[in-house]
Amino acid sequence: MKKITKKAVKEKTAKEKAEQSQAARKKAEKEREERSKQKALQNQVTEESVEEVKTTPEVTYIHEEEMETSKKPTYVGQIGYYNNFYNFNIVGKLDKNGYTALRDYEIDELLRNESIKRNINLSYEFWNEKQSSFMRENLFQDQWLLFDFEIEDLQENYDSSGQRNPTAFKINFAEAYSSKVIRSLSNDGYYRLLSEEDLYDDIHTTKRIRINGDDICVNDKILVNFKDGFYAGPFEIKYSAVTDDFFFIAHDATAKGVISGYDNTNCVRTVIENEVDGWNGASLYVYSIVDESKVIKRDVISDKELIESVIELMKDSSEDKSTESLLKKYTESALLAGNLSAEVKQSRIQRVKSIIETGNISEEIKDSFSELIRSFLHVNKETRAIDAYASIWVDRSEAFQNARQVESDERLEIAKQQIDSLKQELQKANDEIAELEKNNIHNASDQYQESLVKFNLVDDIKALEQKKKGLENDVSYFERHNDDLKNETRKLESGVVDIARRYTEEVDRIVFDGFVSSKMLESAAEWRVSNEEQSFYEVMKRVNAIESEPLSANDVIEYFVEAIQIVRPQYSRNTIINLLICTTQGFLTVFSGKPGCGKTSICNILAKVMGLREFDSYIEDKGELNNVNRYVPVSVERGWTSKRDFIGYYNPLTKIFEESNRDVYNGIRLLNLEHKNNCSKYPFYVLLDEANLSPMEYYWADFMNVCDDIEDNNTINLGNNNIYSVPETLHFLATINNDHTTETLSPRLVDRAWIITLPKVQASHTSMSDLNDVVKLVSWEELNKAFVAVSEVNQSLDIDAQKIYDDIKKHVGLVDINISPRADSAIRNYCYVASHIMEPDDFGNDPSIVALDFAVSQKILPKIEGNGEEFGQWLMDFKEILSSNMMMNSVGILEDIINRGNKSMNYYSFFRENLW
Repeated sequence: MKKITKKAVKEKTAKEKAEQSQAARKKAEKEREERSKQKALQNQVTEESVEEVKTTPEVTYIHEEEMETSKKPTYVGQIGYYNNFYNFNIVGKLDKNGYTALRDYEIDELLRNESIKRNINLSYEFWNEKQSSFMRENLFQDQWLLFDFEIEDLQENYDSSGQRNPTAFKINFAEAYSSKVIRSLSNDGYYRLLSEEDLYDDIHTTKRIRINGDDICVNDKILVNFKDGFYAGPFEIKYSAVTDDFFFIAHDATAKGVISGYDNTNCVRTVIENEVDGWNGASLYVYSIVDESKVIKRDVISDKELIESVIELMKDSSEDKSTESLLKKYTESALLAGNLSAEVKQSRIQRVKSIIETGNISEEIKDSFSELIRSFLHVNKETRAIDAYASIWVDRSEAFQNARQVESDERLEIAKQQIDSLKQELQKANDEIAELEKNNIHNASDQYQESLVKFNLVDDIKALEQKKKGLENDVSYFERHNDDLKNETRKLESGVVDIARRYTEEVDRIVFDGFVSSKMLESAAEWRVSNEEQSFYEVMKRVNAIESEPLSANDVIEYFVEAIQIVRPQYSRNTIINLLICTTQGFLTVFSGKPGCGKTSICNILAKVMGLREFDSYIEDKGELNNVNRYVPVSVERGWTSKRDFIGYYNPLTKIFEESNRDVYNGIRLLNLEHKNNCSKYPFYVLLDEANLSPMEYYWADFMNVCDDIEDNNTINLGNNNIYSVPETLHFLATINNDHTTETLSPRLVDRAWIITLPKVQASHTSMSDLNDVVKLVSWEELNKAFVAVSEVNQSLDIDAQKIYDDIKKHVGLVDINISPRADSAIRNYCYVASHIMEPDDFGNDPSIVALDFAVSQKILPKIEGNGEEFGQWLMDFKEILSSNMMMNSVGILEDIINRGNKSMNYYSFFRENLW
């Protein structure tokens, strides 16, 4: 008998398992084929039935009803997560009749008794970090979801050995989620109801409301119970990585101080109960809004905000401050603008009028009300208006009487303090007078000694005057001598010309004469320049003759947004608009950010979508120019100290300009020629890549003054009177790194530039070639229409934005951060344009605040540099100001500065990374 070893038994067992597994797979495949055949046959019968009934209207009506009910069933379930596996645990079914909980046997029947766990696996490649991240962002334990499916839509689930898993079916989650097959309950209009106690912020007074994020998901929607029969919402849940919290925007973006919602009688409650045996999931209460329910707009703005808005209007610099003018301005103010109903507008006007006329004021608005009265009497010059309001205010109500008494007491106390202070100053002055009288004799003696010293200087002055006369005589002599030398030079020039004409055999000898050589080199240089100028002129004409597609300002904006999002899909519309405004309005735009954020690539993308890299393909005969593209990338090198390293220098020996970068030098010459001929049609951009490897103030010094204002008289001198005009079409881009290997940017340069901090985005799978089919040539005139403010327009900020801006200027002034008139004007120009073309952000800010947020982050925050605990506390206070106004872009940058500073022994800087 043959002996059977353990090894043989194992091999046989493994073989049997493999055969069983293969048999199971064949059986499953056969079952699937059978089901497919049955489904195809059923479809064929249905199609034939449709053909038969096409001519019968009544039957067609029945068929449409059947089609309506043929929608895949919707199941409700919760997510279970264990060891990298996400499963959908079915608990019930949702249809037009409402929710029905399913028992164990019903789920078994649904899954054909093949799934032991009675759930469905949401499959993904857990080793793929991108897919794993997608699962973590969109799923969490016990999350409630909807799932539309029939059993044929699911895949059979096998393990690596070929055995059927206890969770017998699976579906690709990413595909199902993107197609809305799997979705949140709020997608179908079923919302959770939160109470005001579930909120971290007061929904009446705060626009951005933080909520507990333990059992909610981004993009879900919720309702909030106001306890008086009003359900506010639905509100979409958002998440901020900057503040690490979940939140929603309560107030309407287009109607300041207004919250939308529904009467609770129009909201139907549905109880999602879980009757599955052995499953510990909790019941869920959700609310759906009855169709065609009327939206209620609730005004929650406070009396304090209304009064303060009137005070802000009184600070207007315009001369006309009559009652009629004030009322007209108020009706056009931000509080009455936007998507407000007529009832809300009228209600607000009546509230303001009632507060002023009756004097019925609360403790909250007492100070604001007193300020209002003083402001009105100060600015309103109408006697009858003053008399009328005085008759209304004086002794009108007990509340107002008390307010006046409190204010009088406060003024009396202040007056007493001022008197005491003046007495102390008087005593101090008397003491100083006595001290002066005491020292008067000593002072007189000192003055006498000083006078003697002055008299002793008289002799020295006389000696200097004699020396001056001697020097003047020397100057006169040298001037006469210089004239003699010029005459001799002219004679020599005439003699040389005669010799060259009569004695050609002497030419070789004469060439080596210094003066003649110089003349010949000058002549050759002039010939070369003249020849090049002709080539430049021809190129200028050809460039100017290139026609671009005419675009309106709105067309330009939409084109840039759509084109850039092809290669930067993570960039929002506002981010792209910000890039275009900065690079168009600013002469220098600096791109800062961590390595890998795409600083250089975004510059290349901007040049590509503007069409600046397409001109070589339009012009074949370039003459002396080897490149006519209007985008020149320059790699800055360490050790650059002047413009000769960046552009080049005039060589006095060869009488020609020696270029360090031919494309930059040729570009400047071409731009100068375009300016002189008034044909600056297209923009010209120069990129300084790794710009701070050398100090920019050294090699870029000639362009510093141009940052202030690009006008016709702006010029640069490249040596030997090679003076070139700098037209408004020339702009510079720069990329910088912020580490110990680079130079810091000086305050002068920071004040003149836009410093853009790029968002950190994941690498895109698209390339620049994807833009080839969409690129358009955009003229400078079209860029101006879209992104540059009109100088004649009054570029004042919105009332809310101005108030925030004033608070910011006041706070930065505490640490001597100066906002120069140049920077202030740039911020106002930027905000004027951006507020008209940007959209509300994810935090519910209207475009005016969004614009100010970008401007502050790019014009004020780059000025931050300081050290010590006191400076760190100032930064924390600054962060609170920005956070309270939801300027989250600036908050994110400031938080990064604080975190880096805390790790660097309390040294805080916008530019520098950690020092230790």
